[in-house]
Amino acid sequence: MKVDEARLMLMLITGERGAGKSTFARHLSQRLTLSEGARFKGYETVFIDKPEGARHLICQPVGFDEKPFRVAVQNLLPYRRILPDTEAFGRMAALLESIDPQTEGVYIDEIGFLETLDDRLQQSILSALTRCPFAIAVIRLGDYPFLRKVKGLRPDAVLELTRVNRERLYAQTLSSLGASQTDPVFREPEKGGLKK
Repeated sequence: MKVDEARLMLMLITGERGAGKSTFARHLSQRLTLSEGARFKGYETVFIDKPEGARHLICQPVGFDEKPFRVAVQNLLPYRRILPDTEAFGRMAALLESIDPQTEGVYIDEIGFLETLDDRLQQSILSALTRCPFAIAVIRLGDYPFLRKVKGLRPDAVLELTRVNRERLYAQTLSSLGASQTDPVFREPEKGGLKK
């Protein structure tokens, strides 16, 4: 994929929990891969419940040959407390810094509070989002200075999803890219299913 300055795309997806932000971003990156030949690299973060009463926040690299690694531990008892693994921030930054802006797009799911704790990771995120031909990032709701900075890169690129508008916004996004929506993207989770 060659960079065409006229076709640079930045999409920043935010919204309430359960609105379908991750699903929107994942399906959009898959459609761009099929229609534009885009190759995305970046990461997803997910919580994994552990038997000892804690949740581990895991970074799952996307498009890299690197295995998932732990970013933080959230103790649930006696109160919720997140203990970050600061070395993991450097690994996440290195992933983003290794993306080739001439041939690869960036995919980040999601940017939240922990990114505010590391300057290098913040700079790597901002750089990747502005230098890659295709950039898709999910942004957690919150009013942190770094999240405001990310949204300020291009305020017109911020989509705030809800359960009500997500299908319409997805169809509009595909239409603006010259693609049509063929299958339903958003499905209600099964009862008892875990949400991120």
